Amino acid sequence: MYCVPELHPMGGAVSKLVRSDDWPYVAAIRDPEVLDWKEFIKAETEVERRSEILRLQKLQFDLPVKISDGLYLSNADGATRIDRLRELGISHVLNLAGRAGSLTHDEAYENAGIQLLVIEAEDEENYPMLHNHLKKSECFIKEAKEGGGACLVHCLAGINRSGVIVAAYKMMSERMNVLDVVLHCRRQRGNVFLSTNEGFQRQLVALARREGLLGPTPTVLNRRCQTVVLLSH
Repeated sequence: MYCVPELHPMGGAVSKLVRSDDWPYVAAIRDPEVLDWKEFIKAETEVERRSEILRLQKLQFDLPVKISDGLYLSNADGATRIDRLRELGISHVLNLAGRAGSLTHDEAYENAGIQLLVIEAEDEENYPMLHNHLKKSECFIKEAKEGGGACLVHCLAGINRSGVIVAAYKMMSERMNVLDVVLHCRRQRGNVFLSTNEGFQRQLVALARREGLLGPTPTVLNRRCQTVVLLSH
């Protein structure tokens, strides 16, 4: 169930990038309370629910985290854990932060039998992340999986650049609705996932529309409402 606070689209160039009926989806991703993964944890008792939340929170800090079979997400620090990458069966590393995100010498990956692809992407709202880099990233991830390995995607923080790429890949490859994808990724990485770059959020929603993967429209509500009816998830 997704309940979205009232959102007033921005004026100027920003509003032209998103159709008016796409704004509820952007708002759902933008507002940390809407897709708070903790609110979607179910258990028979509250004690069990809290225990599961604590377990998942611990895993979220143990980078890299698994997004799906053959696909992992990390920050730059997590990508330096060569022994851990080997344990996870990671055969390919996609660095989307350029040389600024290269905290490990290329030779270390080479010696471990790990293929490295470095892409200079910018974590800026107006940067066309998916247009510029999704196709090449998809090919690299598919190469890893088809070879029986796995791909780690990272940037500096493991939040925006790598976040939107893994979300787009999972959404398209598994034909999942966009909000379900973001919620899943936040369960794995935490609510910081794709949380601070609205431009990337808009690009993901636009891609979902083109692919027919928006899913049900979230209910748009005024923040002052105390009682709400949630849209069925």
